[in-house]
Amino acid sequence: MNGFYGYKKVMKDAEFIGDATADGDLRFFCSDYPVMIKKEGGKRSVKGELYRVDEDVMNELRNYEGIGNPFTCYTEKVVKAKTEHGDVTARAFVVIPSIALPMKFTSKNIPEGDWRVFKQSKRRLPIPQPLVLSLLMFAIGALIWQVGYIPF
Repeated sequence: MNGFYGYKKVMKDAEFIGDATADGDLRFFCSDYPVMIKKEGGKRSVKGELYRVDEDVMNELRNYEGIGNPFTCYTEKVVKAKTEHGDVTARAFVVIPSIALPMKFTSKNIPEGDWRVFKQSKRRLPIPQPLVLSLLMFAIGALIWQVGYIPF
C-alpha cells in the first residue's frame, strides 16, 4: 500500500486503479506485517489498494513476499476484489491455507480489516510468545518442505 515499506521499492511506477476490498480476515503478525487469511463469502473483508502491474513488477512482488521460499507464510491467490465500479479479479498474497489455523494463534485480528487504520491506532501485539510460536511453526514448515510430505 502507498505509504508503507516496499511501496517505493516495488510499486512506485504501478498504475493505481482504486481502493478495493476482498473477503477475508486481516491479522497483525509479530513481524509487523499484515497477513490476510482468505475466506470466500466470509462476514469480514480486508481493505486495500488495487494496482495494474506488468509481469516484471508481479515477479518483484513475488520475490518481495517470499513466494517459493519455505520460510514465508504467503502464497499468491486469485481473489474477487470489490471496487466502487464493481467486482474484478485480482491477485493477492494471502496466508498459505495449511498454516491459517496456527497463524490465528500467532497473530492479532484486525476487526476493521484496514491496515492503515490499525497502524494509525498504535495498537501492538506482545512480541515474545508469538515470535517463539512463529519460529517453531516456520521450522516445522521448512522440515515438511525439505522432506516433501507431512509425516503424521
